[in-house]
Amino acid sequence: TLIITGTRGFELSSALYTHEQMVKLGVPAELHVWEGLFHGFFYNAYVPESKDAFNVMIKFFDRHLGGAGSRASAAPENGIR
Repeated sequence: TLIITGTRGFELSSALYTHEQMVKLGVPAELHVWEGLFHGFFYNAYVPESKDAFNVMIKFFDRHLGGAGSRASAAPENGIR
């Protein structure tokens, strides 16, 4: 589970609690908190930290869903994509 929030986001407390509970249960979870940022800050491409958040997301999904190398090997045998 990937949890992303900002210190000014209304969901900060819930994000921290959720992460804590997941860790206690042994669920793999990552928590990333950006200082001074608001809820959904990464939806605004003009916020410089958005790029950092997207990089965290890309790395997370590559690790857990497979990166470009995994996608290529998952192509159908007939070559149709």
